[in-house]
Amino acid sequence: MCGGGDGGAAESRQMEIDRQDRIKKGISAVNDAFKGFDNNFYADQRTKYQAWARPQVAKQYNTSFDELKYGMARTGNQSSSAGAKAKGNLAYDLNMANQQIENNARDYEQKSRQTVEMARGDLIGQAVSTTDPTAAANSSLSRATSMSAGPAYTPVGALFQAASPIVVNNMRMQQYQNGFNQNPYPNSGSKGSGKVV
Repeated sequence: MCGGGDGGAAESRQMEIDRQDRIKKGISAVNDAFKGFDNNFYADQRTKYQAWARPQVAKQYNTSFDELKYGMARTGNQSSSAGAKAKGNLAYDLNMANQQIENNARDYEQKSRQTVEMARGDLIGQAVSTTDPTAAANSSLSRATSMSAGPAYTPVGALFQAASPIVVNNMRMQQYQNGFNQNPYPNSGSKGSGKVV
């Protein structure tokens, strides 16, 4: 008996070579779709958040500073220790708000990096399991396009509330002091206006 065949081993080897080739093409398609997600992209995410948040903080600070300034002027406490303390608190709150912007910007940069890397890993896993480079390429382009805009930002909340109670309390104190210095019984000096029964 003559045996010229290898029992299908050559065909199996060729199928494995073809499968590995399709996997490489799929992984290459994923990497090509994600090549724009580099360190510059992530740094840009941080910069975009800073540019979005800083004007909001500045606007809130300016509004609070104006309210404090006018409130102190109305109560006559421009040079008081309460006014100096309120201005100091406002400056401290501004520094804290700016630091929070920097922290949030780094968080958005890091989250963006993690999200992209997770998506890339998922798509490479799909390319390996499906061995369909066309599907991997299409999925990769779709996911990469959706992530290129970056994450949605959480709105900047209300800041600089420390100055408001001081302004209100100072105005109330001033009103109380003004009322205390006036005669609480304006008609008590007039004669014959009252009758004792």
